[in-house]
Amino acid sequence: MTNVQRITRKSERWFRRNQRDLPWRRTYDPYHVWVSEVMLQQTRMEVVLRYYERFLQRFPTLADLAAASSDDVTAAWSGLGYYRRARMLHEGAIAVREQFGGALPGEVPALMTIPGIGRYTAGAIASIAYDRAAPIVDGNIARILARLFGRRANFWRRADDLVQAAGSARVFNQALMEIGALICKPKQPMCDRCPLRDECRAFASGRTELAPRKRAATVALRRRLYVVRDRRGRILMRRDTRGMFVLVGRSPLAVGRKRIGTFRHTIMNQRVTFEVFTASGQQPTANCSWIATKDLEKVPHPSFVRKALHLAGALLLAASTLLADSRTYQIAADAKNTVEFHAEDTYDAFDGRTNKVSGAISADPLKPSASTVEITIDMASLNTGNTLRNREMRELYLETRQHPTSSFKSVSVAAPDSIGPNQPAEIKVTGDFTLHGVTKRMTIPVRVVLIPDGRIHATSSFTVHMPDFGINVPKNILVTVDDNVPVRLDLWAVAR
Repeated sequence: MTNVQRITRKSERWFRRNQRDLPWRRTYDPYHVWVSEVMLQQTRMEVVLRYYERFLQRFPTLADLAAASSDDVTAAWSGLGYYRRARMLHEGAIAVREQFGGALPGEVPALMTIPGIGRYTAGAIASIAYDRAAPIVDGNIARILARLFGRRANFWRRADDLVQAAGSARVFNQALMEIGALICKPKQPMCDRCPLRDECRAFASGRTELAPRKRAATVALRRRLYVVRDRRGRILMRRDTRGMFVLVGRSPLAVGRKRIGTFRHTIMNQRVTFEVFTASGQQPTANCSWIATKDLEKVPHPSFVRKALHLAGALLLAASTLLADSRTYQIAADAKNTVEFHAEDTYDAFDGRTNKVSGAISADPLKPSASTVEITIDMASLNTGNTLRNREMRELYLETRQHPTSSFKSVSVAAPDSIGPNQPAEIKVTGDFTLHGVTKRMTIPVRVVLIPDGRIHATSSFTVHMPDFGINVPKNILVTVDDNVPVRLDLWAVAR
C-alpha cells in the first residue's frame, strides 16, 4: 500500500468514528452544504452553529433565497460579519436559478461560474454534497499537507492525488477538515491523537511547529455612537454605503445627550472602542430612518449595533413591545428542559430525571392572570442513573406501561398586574395534575422570567403526595420511601 493510500484509508476510518454531528451532515443537501461553507469562511464553528439553523428557517430552499430581497438576506446574516459573503451567496442563488434551473450543479467547472464560488468552495460542494473526487485546500488542510509532505509541496496537486485515491471523496475531504480543526492545530498539535502520525514528515523530524503567519498590525480606534430615540421609542439609524443600518456617529438634531459607557469590538485587525451616548431626536436627516427596535431583525445591521443598544437598554424597549401582545410559547423536548422527581428511602436519595417534556404557555405580560399552561411529561423516560432502580421505579410503582405520561393543565393564574422583561416574577398556577391515571387539582408556585429575545424561563418546586395518585411506595422492614416526593421543573418556552 502506498503512502497516499495509507493516508486516505486512515483518514476515512478516523472520520467515520470521530466526526462531529453537524446539521449539514445529516442530509448532505447541496444547498445546505453551500450555506455552511460560506458561513464557515473566517468564522468559528461555534458561531456558525448559532446562525445556520436560523438562516435556513428563513430561507429553507435555494429558491427561497433567490427570491428574497438583498436586505432580507443581509438582515438574516446580521451578527455573522463579513457581509459580502451574504451578498455573494444571494447573487449566487439567483445565478443558479437563472443558469441551472434552480439546481446546484455537481461539477467543479460549472460551480465556479457561479458568483462567489471559487476553487475551494466548488471542490467542497462537489465532494461533500455529490461525493465527486474534487480536491480542496483551505488553511486547515494546507497546514496538514505542509506537515505531511513539507512546506514546499504543491498543496493542490497533493490534495488531488489524495482525493483520487480515497474510497469516498465526501468522507476523506471532511476527514481532513476535522483533523485540521480538532487535532492538527497551528500551535501545539495533538500528535498523540492524530491518525496520520506515522505518515507525517514533520512529526518524524520533530518539527511540527509552523512559522507564524504574518498578520496585519492591530489598529486601535475610538468611535462615538448615538442611540437617538424619538417619542415612540424608535431608534435613529443611518444606511451606510454597504446597505447596512448603523447608529449615527454624530447627533446634530439630538437633545439631552448623555454618555452611558463604552464597549470594545474587533473588526478584522481593528480594535474599536465605541463610546455610547443616548439622546432624543427630531426629524431624521438624509440616509437616516427611524427603526422600531422590534423590527431590528428585519433590517441588516452589524453586531456592534446590538451591543450598543444593549448597553443603552434600548433592547429592553424592544422587549416591552415584543411582550406587549399575548402570544404562545412552545416547550419542546430539549436538554435545557428538565423535570425531576426526588425520592428518599431508608438508605439513599435519588432523582428520576427526564428532558422529555412538551407543552405550551399562552402569556400576556400586561395581563398575566389570563395566561394558560399545558405540560406533558414522558414518565417512561425518567432516569435515575441506575438500571435496576429505573426498572423498579417505572414498572412497580409508576406503572409507566399503563400510564406513560403525566400532565398539568392550568385553570387559573394568580400573578402581578404586569410582568416586565428580565424581571423575575412569582406567580401561582392552579390546575389539574394527572399522574398514574389519577387527576388532582393543585396550586403550584412558579417563578417566571420574560426574556427579551422571545423566551420564557419558568421554574417551580412543589411536593406530590404519592398515595393521592394511587401510587404505593415501598414500606417494609428493609426499605421505607417517603410518601411525599418533591418535584422540580426547569423549563424554557420559545415564542412561536
